[in-house]
Amino acid sequence: KSKGEEADEAKRELKSLRKASAKMEVELARMKVQMSKDAEQSEANSHLLITQLDSLKAASQDANAKLLRMSDALEASEKALKNRRQEADDSVCEVESLKEGAEK
Repeated sequence: KSKGEEADEAKRELKSLRKASAKMEVELARMKVQMSKDAEQSEANSHLLITQLDSLKAASQDANAKLLRMSDALEASEKALKNRRQEADDSVCEVESLKEGAEK
């Protein structure tokens, strides 16, 4: 090859490399923009999840408080029922005692 041909070939190769480099730069810029959008979306999703978790935590605490109140009310009802049963048993014993006294 002559020096002129080698120079032309080198110029074509350099032009091709510059074109490929420009394409790579465009692709890199596009990827940076996409990564930035993805990061923003990820951050928004994180905030949404945190908000939802906070809401669930509050709902769970409310449910637990209601369960505790219901448990306390049930316990009080059971005590009252036990007391009424005891009063009924006492009344039955008293009536039987009075019957026995009347029979004598």
